[in-house]
Amino acid sequence: QGFREAMNVGHEVQAFALDRTSPLTPLSIASLRGPGPAQKLGVKQGWYLDLLATFKGPSRAKVASVLLGDADVTSKTPTALVELVHEDLDEALRRLNEGLGGLSEVTLF
Repeated sequence: QGFREAMNVGHEVQAFALDRTSPLTPLSIASLRGPGPAQKLGVKQGWYLDLLATFKGPSRAKVASVLLGDADVTSKTPTALVELVHEDLDEALRRLNEGLGGLSEVTLF
């Protein structure tokens, strides 16, 4: 039946954006690349990344490692992780756009 390549975030999400006028949800999807499982669930361009829910979810460690690098994420609460991301939103956006796309089997909220 053939080989099926694993779907990763970058197959579906082309870029994330930063909106400083929305302090509770500053990170969103700027553009989509192609169809995928998130869009089947209703995710569209402009959808905001809920950091708190993402850090409470099953992909906490993967997403935190992309957004926060070497920071000790295992001992932090989800709220503390959100606060760390908010300390440098420009860096968080850069890391989202450069690092998250390569991850597969990731749940974002």
